Amino acid sequence: MTDVIGGIRQRLDALRHTISSIRAKQISSTATRDAARDLVQSYFRVDRPALIATALDESVLPPLDEEMQRLLVQAQHLTTRTAYLRTLASLGALLNKVEVLSITLPDATARSASSTVDRLDQQIIETLADLCPSAAASYTQALSDLETLERASWRGTAAELREALRQALDKLAPDDEVMGQEGFKPEPGQTRPTMRQKVQFILTSRGMGKTAAQPTVEAASVVDAVVGDFVRSVYAQASGSTHGQPPTRSDALKIRSFVRTALAELLELHG
Repeated sequence: MTDVIGGIRQRLDALRHTISSIRAKQISSTATRDAARDLVQSYFRVDRPALIATALDESVLPPLDEEMQRLLVQAQHLTTRTAYLRTLASLGALLNKVEVLSITLPDATARSASSTVDRLDQQIIETLADLCPSAAASYTQALSDLETLERASWRGTAAELREALRQALDKLAPDDEVMGQEGFKPEPGQTRPTMRQKVQFILTSRGMGKTAAQPTVEAASVVDAVVGDFVRSVYAQASGSTHGQPPTRSDALKIRSFVRTALAELLELHG
């Protein structure tokens, strides 16, 4: 599947480069318009069937199909350079989402009764795929890790969970916006906003009071502190200064619970 998606992305990038180099307001070049047509035809005739053949859930493809059809219509007429570039950017974003979703969760019928994944996790992944694909990938990787009972180390799983939350917070509450609010003060020993401060900023901006926001704020704070301790222990152990216990699967599951609670609230998912 990676090869198929990579091939589509290469063709999108090549067409984007060609159109970006054209200075005319409208794209009249026959060769360029033919290249756009060929890209769309290749997608529907070769790439799309290949994606489905890899067991990809076909329900994730309609948005990509629609944008490909839009590109074909544009190639059939004199279309502005800006419109082409807008469609190509949209196609790139949708392709990223398809790639994330293609590696996220197994089909529901294939999951075991003891699976750690449920509908809320799917909603989190799908929402993150739109907001920040790399955060969706981190959350997905952590869930995939937790589907196994034994690993040599769970430290990476814990780090992936924190990374999913951190990247989501960076998108929802950029540092400059948080630091620009009246009365902002960095927490002791920090120069940038912490997860706790970002969560408080997001929920306060939505009109949520401090009491109601507290569980989510605390969840983010726990994730940041606990996973930070695990990560710092790597360097300490490498230097021979400590032999602290690495995180267990139970630890990773607890962190996942905190991250899931925080993301569900921050992404406004309640089911």
